[in-house]
Amino acid sequence: MLRARLSKLCCVIGLFGLTACSEPHPSSGPSNGPEQVANRFYRILLAEPFGGLPTQEQLRPYRAVLHQELIRRLEEAYAAEQHYLATANEAVPPLVEGSLFGSLFEGVTDFQVERCQNARRTSRCLVTLIYDKQGERVEWQDELHLRQGRLGWQISNLTYGGKWDFAPSGTLQQRLDAVIAQNQIIEQGTVSHASSTAP
Repeated sequence: MLRARLSKLCCVIGLFGLTACSEPHPSSGPSNGPEQVANRFYRILLAEPFGGLPTQEQLRPYRAVLHQELIRRLEEAYAAEQHYLATANEAVPPLVEGSLFGSLFEGVTDFQVERCQNARRTSRCLVTLIYDKQGERVEWQDELHLRQGRLGWQISNLTYGGKWDFAPSGTLQQRLDAVIAQNQIIEQGTVSHASSTAP
C-alpha cells in the first residue's frame, strides 16, 4: 500500500517536471551525433548517387548534412567546371568524373560506420565502404570530417582512403580546390593570350 502511494506521488510530481516515474525515452539520447550524421549521409548517397560535381538539384538531398562551407566550395567547383567546359576550344571531359564522395570511381553499394573520434567541436569518422556489383567486390575505408555548429553536426570534409592506382588522394576539399585553381589558371592564360594578340 505504501509503495503504491509513493508511486502515485512520484507520478504527480513528475507531471510538474520535477522527476520521472518511467524509464528515459529512447529519443533522449544523442540522435544527431557524429555517427548518426555519418550514417544519414551514406544512406543519402546510396539513395541519391551521382557522378562528377553535383548540380543544384543533385546537391539538394545532401544540404542538411553538409557544412555550409563545403556546400559553397562544391558550388564554386561546379561553376568553375562549367566555365571550363563552355570556354574550351574543343570537346573536353569534365574535370571531375565518377563518384565524388568516395574513393572508388564506380561508387558505393554498402557501408559501415566503424567509429568516430571526437575532439571538442570536431569529429572524424572511419567508414568501411563496399562496392559489390556484377561479381566485382571492392572494400576500402574513407574518413569523414565533421564539425559542430549552430545547426548541429555537419560534414565538412572527407579523406579518401583508396589504395589502388588512380584512386583520388588527399581530401575532398583539396580536390575541389584543384578544380577551382585549374579554371583560374585557364582563365589567366586566356586573358594573357588575348592581351598579347591585341593590336
